[in-house]
Amino acid sequence: MKDIIVIGGGPGGYVAAIRAAQLGLDTVVVEKEHFGGVCLNKGCIPTKALLQSADLLESIKSAADFGINVKGFDVDVNTIQTRKAGIINRLVSGIKYLLRENKVETIEGEATIIDKNTVLVDGEKTIQAKNIIIATGSSIAKPPIDGMDNDNVIFSDEALNLSEIPKSIAIIGGGVIGIEFASYFNAMGAEVCVVEMLENIIPNADGEISSEMAARLRKRGIKILTGTQVKKILPDGIIVAKDGKEEKINSEKVLVSVGRTPDTSGIDCEKLGIKKNGRAIATDKNFATSIPNIYAIGDVIGGMMLAHKASAEGIAVVEHIAGLKHRFNADNIPSCVYSSPEIAFVGKTEELCKKENIKYKVGKFFYEGNGKALVEGQKGFIKVIVSEEYGEILGVHIIGKYACEMIMQGSIARTNELTAEELVYTIFPHPSVSEIFNEAFSNALGRAIHSKN
Repeated sequence: MKDIIVIGGGPGGYVAAIRAAQLGLDTVVVEKEHFGGVCLNKGCIPTKALLQSADLLESIKSAADFGINVKGFDVDVNTIQTRKAGIINRLVSGIKYLLRENKVETIEGEATIIDKNTVLVDGEKTIQAKNIIIATGSSIAKPPIDGMDNDNVIFSDEALNLSEIPKSIAIIGGGVIGIEFASYFNAMGAEVCVVEMLENIIPNADGEISSEMAARLRKRGIKILTGTQVKKILPDGIIVAKDGKEEKINSEKVLVSVGRTPDTSGIDCEKLGIKKNGRAIATDKNFATSIPNIYAIGDVIGGMMLAHKASAEGIAVVEHIAGLKHRFNADNIPSCVYSSPEIAFVGKTEELCKKENIKYKVGKFFYEGNGKALVEGQKGFIKVIVSEEYGEILGVHIIGKYACEMIMQGSIARTNELTAEELVYTIFPHPSVSEIFNEAFSNALGRAIHSKN
């Protein structure tokens, strides 16, 4: 009997399996499709490969501003796709290598849980273990909109593999996926319209960040419709409605990107006695389900559907099984949008602080006041929220170049319970865009040097 069976080889599952092996636990991981999961094969990595090409194209278009005159260039989508595939293949091979080197047994096939200790793979191979970790991820959410079966409708999987850039595209959903694709297709020359049912795009972002993002996207020529419902998908566009008024948006393609839903296929939760929270599997703080030795992590338990969250949960659950104490804290998980401009945030928004009646102070600093950002021609700002009483770092929110890299400073600060005062006395290198952190926290404490307090 194995110590652990991990069902799913995505960023939660394979990380859990490797950490388990490091702790001396005999582990097997079962994957039905691709090691690396949705993130590596159909999500995080391929979208960033496309966006890197889009970013380079934007740099070429603005090169004249920096004294570089580029005469003639074209976009080769096939080369973009080939490069993307190469990156995916390399990373998938790397994961298989790591599992092999850590002596984790891998089985390719579809797993079905028979009982609390038994898993059947492809209806043939039986495996038994003391513990089972469900890391089956999520699947694309498909809303009940009339016309969803039309030939012009695509989802993120298809959008990643288009061999031609459409002349126009309507994107249903203004969340992370929708906005990243909007940036890509806009850079590539498509006419883009984003339709979001809620009042703000990137709804879980701070209101000021969301508003700035919408303004920046509109300036790039992207049509943003918020508080708007899609009534019907047509062969040549969509019908939308706002405040009782309907409007037709013409588009060659319609990308449906309204999020993802937990994937519990192959797991008969009702038969097994595993409790659910809506569509997600319910777990306790140690990721145990209602069956004590069956655990669940990642997208399948709902919440923030992020690869790095799943990986952290994978490490935490295995350390719990091994009798160690983990330090997982969902409040310190950063969120990133790799659009143009980038958005990143961690902790509470100002809206949430108001809702929870927290007394707080806000500090801001704009990229335009930072020497390195000015040299690079970048615009954006950082907004930090600190408690009035102790200077606790409640939230960090950034819009602009390098936001997704710099947000880790906020995550590290919150994880280690640093205060605004401690950030102010941290010396940042000059010139660097990261100096905006010091400036923003100084501003929150009324000590800003390079901006008004």
